Amino acid sequence: MGPARTRLPVCGVTERIEHSSHGVTSLTPSMVSVDPMKLRWLVLGLLVTALLVTAGAVTAARLLDLSGSLFVRLVAFTPYALVLYLLALLLLLLPAWRSRGFWRGTARALVVVALVGLVVHASWAGAPYLGSVSASAVPQQELRRRLEDLHDSWGGGIDKLGRYAEDASTGLQGILEAFRGLDSELAASMEPEEGASA
Repeated sequence: MGPARTRLPVCGVTERIEHSSHGVTSLTPSMVSVDPMKLRWLVLGLLVTALLVTAGAVTAARLLDLSGSLFVRLVAFTPYALVLYLLALLLLLLPAWRSRGFWRGTARALVVVALVGLVVHASWAGAPYLGSVSASAVPQQELRRRLEDLHDSWGGGIDKLGRYAEDASTGLQGILEAFRGLDSELAASMEPEEGASA
């Protein structure tokens, strides 16, 4: 007589236990069935959490102005937190729009958090912040020159970003109008013609 096989549910995962005359011989996981949609939302949640926690740590280190090498290193990543908040914001727009109930409210609250972080870091990285530092406050000539170059490049970048945002808005408006036209054309083509049998 061969080994008997038993299927047991363990924490939502089906396990197969093979029995023999000497007791349990092996415990092997069978096909794990996970709802793909729940898995996608879980991965999205973990990714957004990682982005916001990392960006929040950089923001806190910058706001609290703590001493210590770890905090100084975190403050050095201040410009990158702008990108982290932007990525988190883009990822949060989907659940803020598509989910229901508790998760929609949570996503919308986190969108506000990401927007606040984005605005704070944009103001730190922008020309008003860098322009308020006097070049004479830095005694080293080379460092002073680098700070002035950084100020000039950020100011130009902010201007370009404003122009690109206007162009993107115009382009998106054109796409919206094209979709509206396509929608009305499709609706007109779906209407039955006169004299056609139903």
